[in-house]
Amino acid sequence: MLFDSSKGELIFSEYYLEITTVVTSRYVYGLGERFSDSFRLKPGKFTIFNRDRGLAIDRGDGQQTYGHYPVYFIKENSGNFHLNYLRNNNAMDVIVQNYSANQYTFTYKVIGGVLDFRFFLGDRNP
Repeated sequence: MLFDSSKGELIFSEYYLEITTVVTSRYVYGLGERFSDSFRLKPGKFTIFNRDRGLAIDRGDGQQTYGHYPVYFIKENSGNFHLNYLRNNNAMDVIVQNYSANQYTFTYKVIGGVLDFRFFLGDRNP
């Protein structure tokens, strides 16, 4: 399943958007400039907002860095890959949580704009 919003609320107002999706995989990557010992995404709060703070290192604790990449990359249980990109240039937090051993939730909290998701579908060779 590409996008399952059944686990959270949809809040849509002029100055605040919130939506949650569940992905069924243990192989989750992405969300921009992050520093980690692994490419796999760990649970945490990821603030996505362009800000020139060269000494800030975001390890999932909500600090901003240079890049603005609201995109995650999933290896599905089927072995195929897909990518989900939220096209929105407003500041946002993305809360990543382990819902279960084989599921993650992504909660987008955006301060405006629209929810313009783009999905890129792949096969076993991304």
